Amino acid sequence: MRKIFIPPDHLDTNVDIILTRTHSKKNRKHPELTEQYRCISSEVTFDYIEHKSTYEYPMHLRIVRFEVAEGVYENIITNLPADEQPKMVYRNFI
Repeated sequence: MRKIFIPPDHLDTNVDIILTRTHSKKNRKHPELTEQYRCISSEVTFDYIEHKSTYEYPMHLRIVRFEVAEGVYENIITNLPADEQPKMVYRNFI
């Protein structure tokens, strides 16, 4: 799996991934987006893609990191855009 570098003090970035059940590169609908593909194991329940399906499920995610105490950080992955869920609201979760 590809590792994503996350700066230690601040992060607010968007990530696009495409979930699929197949490892086969020849079945991909968007071979130019190879880095975005993630295969879901047949052992994992995922209601949007049936087992042995070639369906692809695109996801747009936002990763937010903020400091909750000195030297302590919280990471949140959401599908909400920045204008619908400002970072300051996340502080209320703690």
